[in-house]
Amino acid sequence: RISSRAVSYLWDQRMDRDTGKIGKVQVRFLHALCWLALVSDGSAGDPRYRDRIEKVIAGLRQPIAELADKGGADSKIFVGTSRETLAFETHAMVALAYEQLAAFDLGNPEQNELFARGAESAIAYTLDFRKRGRNYDHAGGWPVNAAPYNLNRPDRRCTVWQLLLMKTHLYAGGKVDSTAMEEGPNFVFAAQRVAPELTDALREAEKTYKEWVPRIRRGEPVTERVRDRLNDFYEYRRQLEDAGGFGLDTLGIITPGATAIGLYTMGLFRFEDSERYRAAAQAYVRMPLAWDAQRFFMTQFFATRGLQMYSERFRALDFHTYMNRLLTLMEQKQDADGSFPLGSYGVEELNEMERVYTTAMCVLIVNANRGNLIFDRPAY
Repeated sequence: RISSRAVSYLWDQRMDRDTGKIGKVQVRFLHALCWLALVSDGSAGDPRYRDRIEKVIAGLRQPIAELADKGGADSKIFVGTSRETLAFETHAMVALAYEQLAAFDLGNPEQNELFARGAESAIAYTLDFRKRGRNYDHAGGWPVNAAPYNLNRPDRRCTVWQLLLMKTHLYAGGKVDSTAMEEGPNFVFAAQRVAPELTDALREAEKTYKEWVPRIRRGEPVTERVRDRLNDFYEYRRQLEDAGGFGLDTLGIITPGATAIGLYTMGLFRFEDSERYRAAAQAYVRMPLAWDAQRFFMTQFFATRGLQMYSERFRALDFHTYMNRLLTLMEQKQDADGSFPLGSYGVEELNEMERVYTTAMCVLIVNANRGNLIFDRPAY
């Protein structure tokens, strides 16, 4: 119900019937989002949308039109719609739409081949900007955009979009860079907080804590040695509370967005350390579910898919329990016209795309376990 109302808002109300245009900014990115949303909902074959799908396809085809005349020549093309804070994110999303179009019955095999080549060209472009290396604290992933000042600053949010694109290409029968598929995930995994080892010194600090907390409450003065042990124990307990979660980097605080990205990447690449994997899932489900949190929709896109893969692997109920919470929130937030209000405060480019972006992302979120999209189909 949530999904069908949202798809109707996008394709019946917001998309221009004559031109197929949707939104005022980042139109190609929004076309890609709306196309993927339509497929994920299972409505891509609806005859009502045939004409508009053709117009959306024409818009998505524009960046790669030149490939049609190049035969087998190699090329590297940026297909995104922004070179600022969403550069490689929009690039990956459009390329994901190409992968889905290549697998769709377009009625013309040459069109399918063109979109398949477009995805390959987009991946080739992306690979030129990865910071190579095995120092996973600072290398292995992709920057926000291609600006010179960003080339040495890989970003885990941007990295996961590129990894998703390359995995999708692999699922569709394409070839990918094996080194990038090793170093990229490890760059993400490096940001996980691991539970500290309980050393003899920490055991002594815990004894001191249990002994001295009642005495401190009675007003007894504390020696410097006792204070140091108490601080050691407090830091140990803080690290335990953070254990399993992910940060945007290896030092900053853990966040729901970073943890969702980490959990999803663990599932996508069949992370072998089951204890760390479980800790990531437990850390995420403990976090608050706040609609106005920054990048709320991106977080839920990866969180639902990450929890789905985790729950299937370990035969757990985490995905279903979490989706009950999330769907309840969405039912409360969805307006009568089927759209969803803004969240993700502080991300100007997302806010400019307003309800087209939020509504399309919500369709992708609620259909995470339906398997209609290439990247949502089980690969093992």
